[in-house]
Amino acid sequence: MADIDVTQMIPSKSEADLVGKSLVMFNQTTGEPEAFDASTMFGGAAPYYGVRWFTGTNTNPAFTAGQVALIRVGNSKMHQTLPVHSQMRGCLLDDNGDVVEYLSGGWEDHVLDGSKGQVMVEVPGTWWKFIDNQASGSVRDRQALVSLSGFDGAIYVPRFYVGAYEAYRDAGGKLCSISGVKPTTSISMTAFRNAARARKSGSTQWNIIPYLQRKVLFWLYMIEYANRNTQTAVNTSRDANGFRQGGLGIGVTNVSNWSEFNGYNPFVITGTSNALGDDSGEVTKDASSYVNNGVTLTTGDGLVHVPRWRGIENPFGHILEFTDGIRVYPESDATVRPVYVTDDPTKFAAGDSSISGWSNIGREATEGYAKTLIFGVKGEIMASEIGAGSTTYWSDYHYAANTGIRAVLFGGHADIGVGAGLACSHSNYSPSTTAAYLGSRLCFIP
Repeated sequence: MADIDVTQMIPSKSEADLVGKSLVMFNQTTGEPEAFDASTMFGGAAPYYGVRWFTGTNTNPAFTAGQVALIRVGNSKMHQTLPVHSQMRGCLLDDNGDVVEYLSGGWEDHVLDGSKGQVMVEVPGTWWKFIDNQASGSVRDRQALVSLSGFDGAIYVPRFYVGAYEAYRDAGGKLCSISGVKPTTSISMTAFRNAARARKSGSTQWNIIPYLQRKVLFWLYMIEYANRNTQTAVNTSRDANGFRQGGLGIGVTNVSNWSEFNGYNPFVITGTSNALGDDSGEVTKDASSYVNNGVTLTTGDGLVHVPRWRGIENPFGHILEFTDGIRVYPESDATVRPVYVTDDPTKFAAGDSSISGWSNIGREATEGYAKTLIFGVKGEIMASEIGAGSTTYWSDYHYAANTGIRAVLFGGHADIGVGAGLACSHSNYSPSTTAAYLGSRLCFIP
């Protein structure tokens, strides 16, 4: 453990959350979430919290064009207490989707090898409202709002469970979220899906993470940190208002000899950041501790930075993650790039060869740094316009290809550098593509 630095921790269920003593989020006997009435708790104030920003060039003094910060809106107390975020917690989930136990502390005292269940993070049911209005000329005024209770115009996304780790396919052909292994790559999206479904025969509840659930995680992060540059350095303190600040650090993105080291295969063992438990931050290890066939891993600063966000390890970086329920199908001139989605897991497999019956949510951009997202009334997170940079607008790179049905992967990989982050997207691979740096993440939808 001498080469691990866990000093950069951002507690998510401690005094720093301003929640513990005054806000009971779970029944102390059963461990189940209590009923939550935000309007009552906050004395008639807005029962939601979220972020606001403007697209394009804007002279609003509160938001300079291109800056990565987001404007916090809604209930300011919720931005301090983070009631939705505070219900995210690690657990062991059996193949029927039942919680075997909730994890506590640094997780190291729990059995995380899969013998008692898959290591997952529970995400509570949430109410969402996305506002996309014209502000002035081509500038749009956009907001993403969330709550644990319903509010005017909001839509509900049910509870789900996301893998705490990058996914691993075991010898029996089942996709796992377990500690102590290298994630599986070099199999197709279809093969990943089949391995996930193998956890419960005849069911479509186990999946590689679908687009809808990835959107929820994306916006929860953005609302918590109000900073579109995910790779901003970790900052453990709150700002003067008691709000989160900083980001998750550079992540596993600064490797310079990945091909020579192991041919672009994964090298970070799942569970490297277990000491952080349900918390957020990063763990660093000396790059020199990674040696393969006489080759030592080389990084820009001599360290491997493993980020964790509320129990989810490597939410970006290291390897790309296939995301189900979203496809891109470029038209013949390659500049018209419609994006199709479905929230119905029974339709995922058909989308590998046809987008018939899927919904067109708009057009993605060609390749470059993401300046604007499709967004709309459902909070779409694919880039619709490029022209930004690594420290402006969405701060992450969007990759695209020109022909055929394309899968979509998110996050960036170990040698991508500043192009990585939660808004980094890749639509340049088909669902049948296999590569050493293409992986997945497990998800269970009750």
